[in-house]
Amino acid sequence: MTSKKGTGDGWGTVTSKKGTGDGWGGKGKLINTIVPFGKIRPGAKLFQWSKPAGAQDYRLEIKDNKGAPILKITAQDTFLNIDLDPAKFKEGQQYVWQVSTAAGDVLSNPMVFEIGPSQALSSAVQKAETAESYAKNTATVQGLMRAVALEQGEWYQDAAQVYRDLQKAEPNNLLLKLMHAAFWMRSGPKPLAEQAFNLR
Repeated sequence: MTSKKGTGDGWGTVTSKKGTGDGWGGKGKLINTIVPFGKIRPGAKLFQWSKPAGAQDYRLEIKDNKGAPILKITAQDTFLNIDLDPAKFKEGQQYVWQVSTAAGDVLSNPMVFEIGPSQALSSAVQKAETAESYAKNTATVQGLMRAVALEQGEWYQDAAQVYRDLQKAEPNNLLLKLMHAAFWMRSGPKPLAEQAFNLR
């Protein structure tokens, strides 16, 4: 996987060699939401988005599935750690989040997440672990089976963590690189696929 030239779509050129930025290029007049999406656990979560051209302050807003605002918060960087208060964010319900520049001239795409029931998370993992082929395979393949089951259950952040842990344990395993990159090609922003492939 390579990304040598920008496409003018606001995502910029993704590199993994140098720099302390968010890796999304800081080009164009677009903000793209990155994570979270799908089913997530309650508690503190990282909200991340891409950087448009120029220095910006941002406003993040979360609404319920009826469009009523739940939370508004400002940021000076392209990420925020937010503690999702269970009094406001209910298990089993979906929420939509978007980011705009503080000036309001650029608005991101909406991203949907759901506070998933813990039982559903356990069921997704159990689906893999009770498969007939699970016990017959290596620990690496078992991990991949858990990651795929989590993805199928829309627990994307948990699936991504399994891929990261597997790849860090075996950084030269080409199958893990390809599976991790393919996960992001299917499930999320495509620039993350290259980052996953180059993960060390």
